[in-house]
Parts: sequence; structure tokens; C-alpha cells
Amino acid sequence: MLNIRLNRREFLKKIQIVENAIVDDKANGINSGIFIETLDDKLLLKGMGEGLYIKAEMPCEVIEKGEFIIKHKLMEEFLKQLDQDFIEIKEVNGKIAISSGKSSSEFSIYEFEKRNDPYITNGLEFTFKREELLSDIERVKFAASINLDRLAVNCIRFEIDNTGIKFVSSDAHRLIFLNKVFEEKANLETLSISIPLRSINSLIKIMKIIEDETLIFKSEGTRILFKFKDVEILTKLVEIQYPDYKTLLNSIRNNKKALLNIKDLISILRRVFVFVKDNNDKKDVAIFNFKNNQLEVSGSNDLAISNEKINCIYEGDSLKIALNVKYILDYLTTISDSSIVEMKMYDERTPVLLNVENSKESIYLVAPTQI
Repeated sequence: MLNIRLNRREFLKKIQIVENAIVDDKANGINSGIFIETLDDKLLLKGMGEGLYIKAEMPCEVIEKGEFIIKHKLMEEFLKQLDQDFIEIKEVNGKIAISSGKSSSEFSIYEFEKRNDPYITNGLEFTFKREELLSDIERVKFAASINLDRLAVNCIRFEIDNTGIKFVSSDAHRLIFLNKVFEEKANLETLSISIPLRSINSLIKIMKIIEDETLIFKSEGTRILFKFKDVEILTKLVEIQYPDYKTLLNSIRNNKKALLNIKDLISILRRVFVFVKDNNDKKDVAIFNFKNNQLEVSGSNDLAISNEKINCIYEGDSLKIALNVKYILDYLTTISDSSIVEMKMYDERTPVLLNVENSKESIYLVAPTQI
């Protein structure tokens, strides 16, 4: 019968990591809770759901070995309220008893059929710095489609070769391309994969909890593994072909260009967004009017109208175009550490290209709205 002693904070942290794999905590079965088992002087926590498997381990004092599945939410809330550093966990009369100081509680456990753990033995392997990878993913995630019916773009595209790594995401209304070039060319095999957005969201949450400096990225067939010191994240890949974004980016015409101060542009767009976010006809959409080295942005809803002006350096004929303000702000916040953004345009029907002045590291494409 299970009997262990372990660090409460570390146990809580591992629960918060593994729970990212769980889809439905209310259903029964092995996919609805966290599987916990002892192994030598360690505790293993495992979660699985909808193509995502997460395993974490931590040291503990094992008095008697055991294993169980438990619905983690209630246990997590209880652990947060305790103030002792260490807790004792025992299996007593078919329940899991947790005690710490003068506090104690019992949790129901569930029957299950133990499965073999999924794993990757071979495949391409890369090493990344955790903070850099986290930053890069967060710079592109916002543009990925959240529509589960559009699997081809409900993901982030990773493409790795000996020159660097490229990240792409799109929801058909906009597309972002991030090209991170290696300082020196590496002798790497090429890899092109699409990682589901649900797995990406889980990975982001976990990387914010974990303090490891690096992680190992391993790809094998239709699955990939993100391996940290004591955490593993294994996910299925999207097998549907990703849209041909390269042809799209190379085919966009432009004969007009505006150079704008990023912080000033963010400031006026945030004010306009206050109005257009409640526009019932064209939600989040405003009119961008480029003329005589000035940009005027106009937005409205049923109750009010907003007009904002900003100076810019503009080349080309005057242009009035309807754009989604939120979409523009989403991108600007990813480049807010830079000074100037370029907006390249052709007419009111052609997508607009945005990038930091004189830089092709991050390129953003946003389609106009017809009004």
C-alpha cells in the first residue's frame, strides 16, 4: 500500500505541469486524471489526452510503493492551502490520504487499466535554449487559427535546416513568419512539422514553470518529444499539409510604403480599438487613410466615432484601406522593442505586409476587410 513523504511545493508544481495533458477532469478513465506511481526513490506523474502525453518526476521518500489515478483539481486546491513544506501520502481503505501538520484529507481513487507509456527512441534531435524558444513561439502563436475544424492551420509550423529555424502561423486572415538565423551554419538534417495549437499552449505553460536552461527536441515520424531534466512532453503532429505560405509571401504586390513609429502607432490604435471592438457590423475594423506623410485612423460603433492621426514617412499614391485593428496590435506588441515598422501596400483589396524597418526576421501579412 502506498506510503510516501515528499515536498509539497514540488508536488504541486508537477501536478500543474502534467495537468496540461488532461482534457476532461470530470469523465472516468485513465485519460481523465493524473496517474501517479513510485519508482525507486522517485515519484512519477503522468497525464494523457487527445494526442498529448506529459510525464514528470520528482524525488520522494518511498516507504511503501504504490500507484493510483486521481482527479487532480481538488487535490491541487487543497495543496495550495497548506503551509507545511512536506506532506505524507498514504493509501488507506481504498482512498488516498494526505496529511501535513494538523491538516489531513482523503481523496477517492479510480480503477484503471495500466497502459504502456508512449516513447520515442530514434529520430532527429535538436537542443534549444528554453527562454529563446519560449519567446519565439509566443511571437507567432497569436496568429494561429483556434478553429479545431481547420486542422491544417490550428497549429504552428516549425521548419529547421542548417541556416536556422522558421516559425509560421496563420488563420487565413493573417500570417506571421519568423526566421531565426543561426549564428553559424549547423550540420543539421532538415525538418518540417506542424505542432497542434493545444500542444503549443501546454508547452508554453510548462516552459514558464520549468527553470531548465535548455531542452531537447526530438522528432520521429508523426510525433515529437520535448525533453527537460525531469519533464517529458510527447505530442502527435498535424499530418495535414500546411498551406504554401512561401508562394503567398513572395506573390504579394506592393507599390506604397509607410514608415511609422511603433510606440506611437500602438498608442493611437489602442484608443481606436476602444470603439471598434463593439462595432456590430465590422468588429475590430477601422479605416486607415494614408496621405501626405500622415496616417489617419477612423473607427466607430453605434454610439461614438474616433479619429486619430499620426505622422509617418509615406511613399506612393494616397490609400484608404480597412484593416482589423486587433490584428495589427497583435503584431506590433511582438516588435514593440523596435522603433519603426514598415507597412507595404498595393490597394484596398491586397494584403498588407508589415515588418520592422530594414529587417526580415519577422514578417506579418494581414488581409484587408471589404467595406
